[in-house]
Amino acid sequence: MNNSGKQKSKAQSLYVTLLVLLMTVAVVVAIAGAVAKNVSRNNRGEVEETTEESGADAFADDGGEKTGDDKNKESEKIKDEESAAVLPEGTDKPESEQSKAEDTTDSAANRAEVLPTVFAPADGAVINKYSGTEAVCSLTMEDWRTHGGVDLAAEPGSDVKAAADGVIKEVWDDPMMGKCVSVEHSGGAVTVYKNLADELPSGTEAGASVKAGDVIACAGESALEEIAEEGHIHFEMTVNGSPVDPCDYITFSQAESYEG
Repeated sequence: MNNSGKQKSKAQSLYVTLLVLLMTVAVVVAIAGAVAKNVSRNNRGEVEETTEESGADAFADDGGEKTGDDKNKESEKIKDEESAAVLPEGTDKPESEQSKAEDTTDSAANRAEVLPTVFAPADGAVINKYSGTEAVCSLTMEDWRTHGGVDLAAEPGSDVKAAADGVIKEVWDDPMMGKCVSVEHSGGAVTVYKNLADELPSGTEAGASVKAGDVIACAGESALEEIAEEGHIHFEMTVNGSPVDPCDYITFSQAESYEG
């Protein structure tokens, strides 16, 4: 083979070698690129997952919208807490119902106390009735006015007795109704005795305890406003500060209409 042919053969071998090297480099570069893409894609997926989880947690912490199951659970929890507050352990009834029951019991007890056993303070009949807000004729004053109690026939000097157990509240002289004594009883009841004799028995003084039937005074003629009437005592009652008709609490010997 001549020199020309040898040189041509060498050139061809060099060309083939270069071509193989270039193809090998291309394959390596392609493989490296594919690997790099996969790694990058995996990293992005992990970052997105982490971001989504963090966002969900933050949304829940910020009071985000809850599912229906979560709402139902919260509602049941609130109801349980309210029930526990209304019905403490060992309590059969709600406190509001217990309070109402206690109030009812207290009211019944008070009503029972408001009606003490009351007796007539004198043996005579009722000669003038309680008139309430109705004006009636006054024999002494010769006009029309209300009569705030009952007049019980009683001779001057006859005994006047406490109408019920209690404590003497006040002893005083009234310019028009004369010598007066009031006695306070249970349940807010007060009895008042007027037109009494000026001289009172020993022990009839404010703060003294009395029993029903104890003599606390004598009938007199000290009430200028009723001096024209026959001998009597003027007897009044109040319950919780309000005037009441004594005839609603006491059965007197006789009840006559107010006549003037």
